[in-house]
Amino acid sequence: QILLGIILAIIFGSKVIYYLINHFYVVTLFAITGFILGTVPSLLKKANYNKKNIIISIISFLCTFALNYIFKFDININILTIILLGILEAFTSIVPGISGTAILINLGVYNYVLESISNLNLKFLGFYIVGILIGLILFSRLINYLLIKNENIFFSIINGLVIASLVDIFLKIFIGSFNQIIIGIVLLIIATFISYLNT
Repeated sequence: QILLGIILAIIFGSKVIYYLINHFYVVTLFAITGFILGTVPSLLKKANYNKKNIIISIISFLCTFALNYIFKFDININILTIILLGILEAFTSIVPGISGTAILINLGVYNYVLESISNLNLKFLGFYIVGILIGLILFSRLINYLLIKNENIFFSIINGLVIASLVDIFLKIFIGSFNQIIIGIVLLIIATFISYLNT
């Protein structure tokens, strides 16, 4: 059921998002950022912060930010890459509050994934689904174990990753015209509010 839900959401949602990204890039990214931002208060509560967890979140933030900026890498798209992207999709679907969209944008492959899915690229979809299956098998029990045994530490790591991803996206979206940015900010506020109410 989880796999079917992920696949249907990806296929049908990708067409809409692909159109919006290609025609209203800046405004769409603002809205996506808002939906992610609205989950942050809930994630912060789950971490139950103390000095140790704050340090863990800071380290997670710095590591994620470093991967995004200091160690910029070019992703070579091949079968292994597609499977790894599927595993990543499964991971972000299982982990509460984490955004696969933000991670794919930061990796620079979001448009490629959307285009491949919206155009029903069967080769891509086949290996992507294999990756999702592997990810579900690998992470479902592991994450459940971590949530039971070390929930605070787990969410401290996730919070660092999410906040670093948000910062990265913010640095990319203030590139449009004045009108686009104003509309984007309005959508960001609305999306944040909707997302917050649903977490």
